[in-house]
Amino acid sequence: MTQPILILRAGNAPSVGLAAEVLRCEGFPWFSEESLENFDGASPEVKLVVVAGGDIDARAAERLAKTVAGGTHLIGLA
Repeated sequence: MTQPILILRAGNAPSVGLAAEVLRCEGFPWFSEESLENFDGASPEVKLVVVAGGDIDARAAERLAKTVAGGTHLIGLA
């Protein structure tokens, strides 16, 4: 099921896994997670993309830029 928040895991740093826990603690349980490697764009139901981590290559950055240009908000956590 598509959720309004999508967390993209970019790398294997210990802090990457904490993004979901922080959102849960702050009262945002409506999210899904996937690897940035598998990201091919956000569905229209997604209102916010959270990128957790700093391992972002040019191809992934391009896909993220298209998503933001399409109106989806982006937060980066590193």
